[in-house]
Amino acid sequence: MGSKRSFANLDDDILIAVFGFLDLHSILALRQTSKRFQAISQLAVVWRCAFTTQVVARGYPYPLEALSPSIDAQTLEKITRRSCRIARFWLDPSTQPCSHQEFRMKTSTGIYEIRILPEEEHEHWGRKRFLTISKGIWSEISCWEVGEGLMPLHKIAEWCPRGAIFTGIAVNSNPHSEGTVAVSLSNGGDQTIQVLSLRVKGDVVGFEVIKSFQTSYKPVYMEGDILVFSDDAVETYVADWRTGEAAVLIGSQASTEHNFQYNKCLKVIFAYESVLVVRARSIELFPVPTLKPSTEDVPVYNSLASHSFGWMDGVAIYPQHQVSSKDARNSASICIVVRSENDDPWSSDIHTVHLYHLEVNASYVSSRRASPELKSINLEMPMNGDSNSAESSPSPPMESPPLAPYDFPPTHLTSFPSIRGRLRCTDILSGDHGTAIWIQPRPAHDVSLTTFDVHSSEAQVPYRVPVSNARETLLGAVFPGVLLSSNGESKGNGVRIIAERERDSDANWTAMDYDEIRGLVVLGSSDGRITLLGL
Repeated sequence: MGSKRSFANLDDDILIAVFGFLDLHSILALRQTSKRFQAISQLAVVWRCAFTTQVVARGYPYPLEALSPSIDAQTLEKITRRSCRIARFWLDPSTQPCSHQEFRMKTSTGIYEIRILPEEEHEHWGRKRFLTISKGIWSEISCWEVGEGLMPLHKIAEWCPRGAIFTGIAVNSNPHSEGTVAVSLSNGGDQTIQVLSLRVKGDVVGFEVIKSFQTSYKPVYMEGDILVFSDDAVETYVADWRTGEAAVLIGSQASTEHNFQYNKCLKVIFAYESVLVVRARSIELFPVPTLKPSTEDVPVYNSLASHSFGWMDGVAIYPQHQVSSKDARNSASICIVVRSENDDPWSSDIHTVHLYHLEVNASYVSSRRASPELKSINLEMPMNGDSNSAESSPSPPMESPPLAPYDFPPTHLTSFPSIRGRLRCTDILSGDHGTAIWIQPRPAHDVSLTTFDVHSSEAQVPYRVPVSNARETLLGAVFPGVLLSSNGESKGNGVRIIAERERDSDANWTAMDYDEIRGLVVLGSSDGRITLLGL
């Protein structure tokens, strides 16, 4: 009589192949049945297959380090499980945050800026760090650390230069860079940008100033040695903070022609062969600048294209890249989420959130493919050009303007209502996969669902906004992007409430940050409370 056939009697190679066809839940379930299955379920080849088929192919958020062939099985399993959990939260409206913790600072000083630090090496898995800026007599920047499960929270470093008021902050998106954060500050009549490094000396963690330079501009973006800082009108500097090499992007003057209408720089995005500068009243596309040393004239670049949405109360930008494209992250179309503001204080309590699409210019892509040896467009103008040179030499023949990498103006996709009210934090924060969060204020007056246009159909308003009359709410939505398209959906499942303020609280949320890949939201309040949400 032959031996009994059973799943457990299969050899390891066949079992590993079978595990490759299982979903995450089945792998974890089989792990519980025997020591042999537990050992197989912990192999790197099993989790590499699960990560590829269940995370990458489905467009779920994940860190790029997970693509490294040297990553160990334990870390890859944690990334796969976390990515699936985050995607389930966004795709299933009934899913609640997996953790919600709230802490109160020792002082009741309000928090007005929060920045999550980028994820570190695998040996620090589960550890999350973020920065807060609070203002008392003068400003203080603090670094906080929290473990897995968002517990416990403790302060590991602080920096509080006497008499200084912080005016801007940009966190370095490269965790391997020596510079951790750039802060602009005003101390009496002295205005500077300080580059700080978060360093460990023995058992002590502290901030150390590694670079300082005089400027009244504010940092907006930082990646590695590149620092972007801007004024509140038209100028944006792109610089190497180590060497001092720089270039300046000069925007259109049209948005600042009216008195008392400043044009603060909100975001800077390094997009496909271009730089997108987003201000409160304009959005402009520039060529990628060539930085030159301070001993030479600073090169100046004018915009290739521009558009105005009016006054933007909040804006988020994310690439609409496709998983199947090898160069997706470099040549993706862009989605823009805009919450418009109104200059009229007597206007309705209803705001509108708009979704726009900025498509890659097909003609530009074709020209680049036809002449791949050409560098990207360069509209450099010398800062100190000779204004009389045109009089002493004949004018060159007029040429057609160069092609821009993106088609302007952006295409409007959809709109949905939002509430206008007492809002201290106007940010709209998004991730590369199309998820976004923002705060909906307590309305200035009582607002009910009937305040919105009751004649609007589902087709006209695909994102219906939940309304709370009593308190601030943290809202979230999945907009068109890789997460939806990879899962066979063309539009999101509506706007949802992620968290709400306490009914008896008079405090407001004043700052927040969002890490899509780690599923982490950090909110700061006017009474010094810190709220951590794990999605």
